[in-house]
Amino acid sequence: MREVLTVTKIDEDYVYLKPLADEATCSSCSISGACSLKGSKRELRVRRSEVDLLLGPGDRVLVDLKYNQAVMSFIVYGLPLSGFLVGITFGYLLRLSDLFSLLLGLGGLIFGFTVARRIDKRYSVRIIEKLPYTTVRSTYNVDT
Repeated sequence: MREVLTVTKIDEDYVYLKPLADEATCSSCSISGACSLKGSKRELRVRRSEVDLLLGPGDRVLVDLKYNQAVMSFIVYGLPLSGFLVGITFGYLLRLSDLFSLLLGLGGLIFGFTVARRIDKRYSVRIIEKLPYTTVRSTYNVDT
């Protein structure tokens, strides 16, 4: 999904972005229930090292939001939990003591977090281009 966002501030590490649409516009969207931009904070951070454009506060940018809420939830929660359960089950099937089964489970948990972290990097927010101010139209403009 691609969205037009506004740069709110830039510090040493991050570029902070906010959506152009207000709460009313977001609530009328068909995917508003699963949107990561809808929330109390409504702000995204992008590492400054990953941005190769010259940006300043107030600039409008086109951002690629590659992730799906369900997929990201599985990556963040499901993979580590699955690793933990596989480790414990493996220890149980080998008839190891409870302590060793727990240690195998913790090893699986750490492995799951490591895999989730690597996969998560592929789904990061990416700024595609800086937009001129004239190309962004308000959603409230109605031709009469």
